[in-house]
Amino acid sequence: MDSYTSRAILPALLGIIGAILSGCLGGVLGYALPIHTQWLRRRIGRHGEGPRWRSDRVLRDRLYARQGYGRVELRPGANLRAVDLAGRNLEAVNLRSANIEGANLQEAILQRANLAGAELSGSNLWGANLLGADLRRADLRYANLRDADLGGANLLHANLRGANLFRANLRGANLEGADLSGAHLFEADLTWTKTDVRTAMPQGWEDVVAHGPETRATAASTVREKVSEQEWLRTEKDAPEPQLIT
Repeated sequence: MDSYTSRAILPALLGIIGAILSGCLGGVLGYALPIHTQWLRRRIGRHGEGPRWRSDRVLRDRLYARQGYGRVELRPGANLRAVDLAGRNLEAVNLRSANIEGANLQEAILQRANLAGAELSGSNLWGANLLGADLRRADLRYANLRDADLGGANLLHANLRGANLFRANLRGANLEGADLSGAHLFEADLTWTKTDVRTAMPQGWEDVVAHGPETRATAASTVREKVSEQEWLRTEKDAPEPQLIT
C-alpha cells in the first residue's frame, strides 16, 4: 500500500472507530445519567433541602422502622404486623387503616397520631403516649394499654374488648360507641370521658356511663371500690411483664 492510499484510508478508519466509540459511550451515558440524576434527587431532595434522612419535611412524611434486615415504611395502610417500635417517637404519624396487629409499641410516642381504622389487636402499648390520638374504629381487642396515656383521644366506635387499661389515662377521651366489654379498667382515669348509650362498658362499670362528666371521677372511684379482689388479682395475672427497651 503506497503512502497516498495510507493517508486516505487511515483517517477514514479512525473516523469509523471514533463514531463507534462515540455511539457506545453516548448510549452508556444516556442510560446511566438519568439513573444517576434520580439517585441525586433522592439524596438531595426535591427542593435542595439536604439529604432525605436529614430533611424534617421528609421525616414527617416518610418514617421508617427497621424490621429484621430490611425497612418498613410507616404510611397509611402499611403492614406493620408484629413490628418492634418500642420507645420510638412517632408523633403525628399517619398510620390510618394500617395493620399493626401484635406490634410492640411499649412507651412509644404516638401523640396526635392518626390510627383511625388501624388493626391493633394484641399489640403491646404499655405506657404509650396516645394523647389526642385518632383511634376512631380502631381494633384494640386484647391490646395491652396498661399505664397508657389516652387523654383526649378519639375512640369513637373503637373495639376495646378484653383490652388491659389498668391505670390508663382516659381523661377527656371520646368513648362514644366504643366497645369495652371485658376490658380491665381498674384504677383507670375516666374523668370527663364522653360516652353515650352505645358505649359498652365492662361488667360492674355500667353506672359510670350514666353519670355526667362532673361526677365521672367520683363514680369511677365508687366502682373501683366495688371491684372484687379476684378481679384485681386477675388483672395483675393477665398483665404481661414490661419488656426491656434496647
